[in-house]
Amino acid sequence: MKFEYMNTNEVKKINDFLEQRFGTRLEQYYYLKQRDRIWVFSGEHEKLEKLRPGFTGFRLGIIDKRRSFKPSQESSTLIKARKNVLEVSEKEARNWLAGKDLKKQGVDGWFLLRTKTGFFGVGKRVQGFFRNIVPKRSRVIGFF
Repeated sequence: MKFEYMNTNEVKKINDFLEQRFGTRLEQYYYLKQRDRIWVFSGEHEKLEKLRPGFTGFRLGIIDKRRSFKPSQESSTLIKARKNVLEVSEKEARNWLAGKDLKKQGVDGWFLLRTKTGFFGVGKRVQGFFRNIVPKRSRVIGFF
């Protein structure tokens, strides 16, 4: 799997999305793409073919089929959101991590989820529900 540095225009589109949706930008990072996956790194790497992204970078999200940016669950810890943050209870957080949707008031679009202790996920509100996008392999069931 080959990595490529993203061009300035591609990075600008992602940062424009982050600013419009979450009130923040991540311009201090180098952006790499691998097919539809977007990775951020804090330093420049000369030998892209030797990179192991799970160990040397951070998966920020993907570009979906409609060519729009979809933030990853992990990105909630990196994005310092100033808006569109959904504050949830510990019980709601457990239900979310188990794969359940949430019914909450708000406008449609992407949100970062947080409890009193910090950010823990990303969700998209569609038609009155916050749709759970936690991958099945990452869901926590029966732990709490």
